[in-house]
Amino acid sequence: MAIEQANAEALRARQDRIAEAEIEAIRNSRYAEVTEPGNTDNSGEISPPIDNALQGLYKKFPGLKRDLIKTIRYSKFIPRMLFKLRYAQGTQEVLIQDGKIEVVAKDYLKDYGRTSAIWTEGFVNYVAILVEFFGAEFPGLHIALSRFMLDIIELEKIYDWQSAVLPLALQFHEELADYGLCSDPSRWTLDRQYVDRFCNATRLKTVHSNQPLADKVPKWPSRRYPNEPNDSSVICRKWNTPESCHWPGCKRRHEKVPAGHLQAPPK
Repeated sequence: MAIEQANAEALRARQDRIAEAEIEAIRNSRYAEVTEPGNTDNSGEISPPIDNALQGLYKKFPGLKRDLIKTIRYSKFIPRMLFKLRYAQGTQEVLIQDGKIEVVAKDYLKDYGRTSAIWTEGFVNYVAILVEFFGAEFPGLHIALSRFMLDIIELEKIYDWQSAVLPLALQFHEELADYGLCSDPSRWTLDRQYVDRFCNATRLKTVHSNQPLADKVPKWPSRRYPNEPNDSSVICRKWNTPESCHWPGCKRRHEKVPAGHLQAPPK
């Protein structure tokens, strides 16, 4: 009788231990489900989950502001902040004026300067980060962004940067950002009608008086022998020199004459 009672008590104790173990296992599984996305600090509070992709981008772009990279990651980047998405931000803009390097003081918090250099640098970094996050999902994204940037640079050669091309670039980018479409390659194509809203004849780039359009036309040297007619009645003396004649307006005969047989030019 004592033996049977002892066996029954041992069985109950074993069952109690099994039940407690099962309860503990259930508690642990629930705790794991809750804490898996994040980490627990010393106070027992659950911290937000770690974004490994974002942490990796911080290491790849150590000189850029982390809050800007984070906004790109979560499609909250404001295009007007491109001027901040640059390395070694300073207060000077380097320009080339009349063949000379000119350093101009500039407040980057208020504008992008007089050329596309600041915008381009920021946009290049923006492209690199955006492609890193969404390039695998949208294979054509890098090409689309690059084409957009080249279109802006080409427009800047013709139209004024501050009043035409820069507003165009920022407005187009902001409209895509407002609808969360920046990662869609098909949305980065500029159509002619949209461009005409900003870039038109009233906003052409100003041509300075010391840089006339005529300077772009090749200048040919003046005739070396002005007393000789420019027609087929005479032989071209320039043609009989080592440099030869490359003047498109020359009408003299291009014939080779042995050295010493060509008459002296009239005075």
